[in-house]
Amino acid sequence: MSNKITILYVDDEVHNLNSFKASYRREWQIFTAENAAKALEVIKNNEISVVLSDHLMPGKTGVELLEEIAALYPDISRILITAHAETHLIQNAVNRGRIHYFLEKPWNNETLKQAIISCYKIYLTQKELKEKNILLARANEELSRFVYSASHEMRAPLMSILGLVKLSESENDLKELHHYFELINESALQLDGYILSIIEYYKNKNIETVFKEIDLNQVFAEIKKEYLKNIDISIHLNIIQNAPLYSDPHRLKIALGNLITSAIAYHKDPLDLKELTMEFVISENKLEFSVGLISNGVLFDFVNQVFKKFFSEIDAKQSAESFLMNLFLFKEALQMLKGNIVEVATDSIKDSFYKITIPNQYLS
Repeated sequence: MSNKITILYVDDEVHNLNSFKASYRREWQIFTAENAAKALEVIKNNEISVVLSDHLMPGKTGVELLEEIAALYPDISRILITAHAETHLIQNAVNRGRIHYFLEKPWNNETLKQAIISCYKIYLTQKELKEKNILLARANEELSRFVYSASHEMRAPLMSILGLVKLSESENDLKELHHYFELINESALQLDGYILSIIEYYKNKNIETVFKEIDLNQVFAEIKKEYLKNIDISIHLNIIQNAPLYSDPHRLKIALGNLITSAIAYHKDPLDLKELTMEFVISENKLEFSVGLISNGVLFDFVNQVFKKFFSEIDAKQSAESFLMNLFLFKEALQMLKGNIVEVATDSIKDSFYKITIPNQYLS
């Protein structure tokens, strides 16, 4: 752990700085500064985990400097050093600068090391907590968007069913009634699809990740059965396999199933699309494949942003919003697999071509 600790020592006496750096440069990465202004400049340009500051310095005191660091860079651990250990100074330092440790000059070498290590642990804890809070906020935001989108999309077929039932109550023509029932069945299947998407979302979030050997042909047989049961399309796979593929079969199916559904939906003539050919290259380190999304005049060049918006940029007549859940579930599953998606430039402004890579856990 020691060689990862980056320390900034602030002292107006240059010989103290040189002595400190000479003594501890083999154990830690040392930065030094002669005053508060230079200290803040060092922090701005480097990742500092622990700051040690002398208290009595021209200009800003150590307490004032550490107080400013606490406000600007709260993750950094802070140690105050002084030769004047008055009680009121210690209290002031703790209250104003949120000091983690207080050391007197001359310090004991072992005490200093323990203080540095303890402060570094505090720094790691703070950093980890901050990262978790960011992830939690992001997850809450995405969940809110998903719930909104799901409820919005489920309401449309439900209202359609209710409207058709109302119409059928006063209809005596059997042929017209049969047509109503067909429309009700179509809306019910659409509603069932949204409910299955919600179940997929839950499973993707909560089921434990399990890596096992995967047969892509089997995965696509299940995708055909579960995702494309109402779509008349042939999928041709060209698999270049240089190593066994190990991944989470459930999440891989979610990712590929929802991606293919979106690719078909975004095709310029989705009803006329009868064949889909995909090439997969499996190496010891990754699974790699490409997909083209021909977006019928809608630029699909914001692949990462698309999961954060409700396609407000897209004209409603494109009906792109109805495929938001497919893209959302694809991205969620891809993230769980630690995969990556990159847009590849094309000649046509209407075509969006993407390369997807997913780590192969074969060597893990």
